[in-house]
Amino acid sequence: MKCPPVATVAVLTFAFSLLPILSQSGRGLAFIHVTTLDVKTGELKQDMTVLTRNGRVTDIGKTAGLRVPEDAQVFDGSGKYMIPGFWNIHVHSVGHDAATKAFSQLLMNGVVGVRDMAAPLDEVLRLRRETDDRLVLGPTCLWQDQCWSGHFL
Repeated sequence: MKCPPVATVAVLTFAFSLLPILSQSGRGLAFIHVTTLDVKTGELKQDMTVLTRNGRVTDIGKTAGLRVPEDAQVFDGSGKYMIPGFWNIHVHSVGHDAATKAFSQLLMNGVVGVRDMAAPLDEVLRLRRETDDRLVLGPTCLWQDQCWSGHFL
């Protein structure tokens, strides 16, 4: 049975959102033969390779022309799509317990970052610390005041 396009995008987006966890050893990752979305042009580019190291994209290019480092863990993305992660900048997590239950679902839907608009600051900071330390699987977490005051916590 062939996965519907939405499912393949979700799977690769979820895999991509786990880059910091997968590559925390410093070992590179290579997603080969994927179709990528060029967000500047809206063009789908087939048979591309995306290289990452330490949770960051280091190179993107045609699979035939891009050398995969020998130490890279390779993922074959034939027939699958890779898109940039999404940010939800208007989340009401209500608090720590509710957010920890919802965070894995956000990642599975491609959301790699959130801005919380309502939870108490101490709970948002706890969530951010726990996701940064990989105690809770979830997106990067910002607090709403970071945008209004210009201070990034």
